Amino acid sequence: MTPKISVIVPVYNTGEILRKTLDSILFQTFKEFELIIIDDGSNDVSIKICDEYAAKDARVIVIHQKNAGICAARNTGIRIAKAKYLTFCDHDDLYASRKLEVQYNLAIHYNADIVNVGYKTVSDVSQKSELIQMELVCHNKNELKNHILDITYLHISTIWNKLYNAEKLRDIFYFNEDYTKGHEDINFNLMMLQHVEVFVSSKEVLYEHIQRKMLSTSAKIHKETLYGMKTHIKNFMALTDSFHIDMTKNNILYYRNLSRILRVYAVYSIKADLLKTPFLTEMKELHIPYTRILWHKFHKVIPIKDLFVLWCIIGKQYRLLYFALKCYVSITKI
Repeated sequence: MTPKISVIVPVYNTGEILRKTLDSILFQTFKEFELIIIDDGSNDVSIKICDEYAAKDARVIVIHQKNAGICAARNTGIRIAKAKYLTFCDHDDLYASRKLEVQYNLAIHYNADIVNVGYKTVSDVSQKSELIQMELVCHNKNELKNHILDITYLHISTIWNKLYNAEKLRDIFYFNEDYTKGHEDINFNLMMLQHVEVFVSSKEVLYEHIQRKMLSTSAKIHKETLYGMKTHIKNFMALTDSFHIDMTKNNILYYRNLSRILRVYAVYSIKADLLKTPFLTEMKELHIPYTRILWHKFHKVIPIKDLFVLWCIIGKQYRLLYFALKCYVSITKI
């Protein structure tokens, strides 16, 4: 029987934690799915665990490949997936038992392109948790336009709490393998949302994302991380342009989000030990069209540290920005 959902899990040196993740997927109330595990060149017990689960459950498919990164691993899973609907799980996170049932029923009921559910984020360091939820149904492109900024503000950075109609999105349904150090999820969703018409989101919390310092693909800052962030800014603007959203109007969410991205990008540039000359070049390229509107119209709602970065970009004070951030990173030790 052809599965109704394909669940794709990239695995790399996860260790015994992997068992809890796989169990949470296999013990779903919804049974008509296949679980595709892509072992991306592990050299620990993960290899044995993957094969063990495949041997005891016919729904489990395991592919062992040379290490090529999380995007390449997901793309391998996408290529062999048989189902109309695709979803993902990180190798150290947990599904609630009703996740697939709730998402599939909503997808069928609304003929949805994307079904989003709530999730809980837990830090393995601080043990603090946060719930991210949204109740929303967009039946067409016009309704989606009215909510696109809320969606991108809350749910643009996650793929594992979403069910995608991969059959409809097949021509663009792949991950850009140039993203090797984070931001691949954001840019994937920004691309998907340009082609989606029906978007559904349930407030029910059905996914637990555990932020593990040792296993995160983006815990450290690399130059490749900056590439992902830079394209994030450009793709974010391309998405809003595709919906013909007038950014000169009162879109506070957009500007708060954009100002934060600019500031974090600038700080990350310093943390990645980007040399002065490349940093100045990058900042010049990010002299984006809406910075002046952002500064003049929304300066009262944007944090002061974001405003400083913004002011430097508008005034083309790139050297001042470079040295100020160098001092900031050194003093705060972030």
